[in-house]
Amino acid sequence: MRSLLRFVAALAVMMVFTLSASAQLTRGYISGTVSDPSGASIANIKVTAANRATNLARETVTNEYGVYRLAAIEPGVYDLEFSGSDFQTARIEGIEVSSTQEVVVNTRLSVAAPTFTAEVLATPATRLPAISRSVPPLSSLGGSS
Repeated sequence: MRSLLRFVAALAVMMVFTLSASAQLTRGYISGTVSDPSGASIANIKVTAANRATNLARETVTNEYGVYRLAAIEPGVYDLEFSGSDFQTARIEGIEVSSTQEVVVNTRLSVAAPTFTAEVLATPATRLPAISRSVPPLSSLGGSS
């Protein structure tokens, strides 16, 4: 009886490892680097991968070398978005991920245009005095007729 329990426990452990390993083998990966126009890597860029079929999104952030990796992605078609402060948001659409495949998507982000804020202080308008003039009639201007 004791050996039967050990056998069942060992079988259960093997099944758990087999199921988790097979789940990992059906997933893909998206990875790459993000750089600026000069080719320098950019840290702390948010990378979002949205699955078109399910509308589920996964996010990560680039490391200090501008590298990102989204692991264990369900197979499907994804739209990627790269966003960060001081850079324009970039979208790359239609990235197809298959099981066990690693898709490498490198991108360069353009520097965002500087933004300026102007503060307008409203002050009450001052009413200016009216200027009155008397205009002489044209006939008094002394023309000959």
